[in-house]
Amino acid sequence: MTPTADVIAGLVADPGLAAAWRRAVPGGELFGIAGATASTLGSVVVVAPGPIDDAQLTAATGELAQALGVRAVELVLASGSTLAELVRDWTYQAAQGSGRGVHVRVHADGDPADGPVRVLVRAIDSSARELAFRLGSPQEPALPALRALLGGREVTVEDEETLG
Repeated sequence: MTPTADVIAGLVADPGLAAAWRRAVPGGELFGIAGATASTLGSVVVVAPGPIDDAQLTAATGELAQALGVRAVELVLASGSTLAELVRDWTYQAAQGSGRGVHVRVHADGDPADGPVRVLVRAIDSSARELAFRLGSPQEPALPALRALLGGREVTVEDEETLG
């Protein structure tokens, strides 16, 4: 799915990461790319017009890890036509299995172009709480990478059950 022009306009394309991406995926078009690190782990969020093959994925992971100066990178290839769809797709991928059975709602408060984004997760078991805790951890670079992709917008992941 191609993001709308409004969504694309709000995405950041980090020049160093974009160059690493293009080395690994020659001719690979990007709508946005940003990353973050925590200790020796990195996370990169890419919004591109289409999927890449396994060889390109392996090459991209290596190039992006080198560009971030870390030994390992979690790569999220987010897709969606709206901000909510992009963030929902990011959530499911960043969950790395801990999000099974988790329902995700995305709220962009205030100005849709630059207001805060709340990712509300819920599940019948403790999966939502675990997911919100893991993504909000300072040792987890996925959420800071998404914030960077969205131009520094405030993004939170919250368990609906713990909200009052």
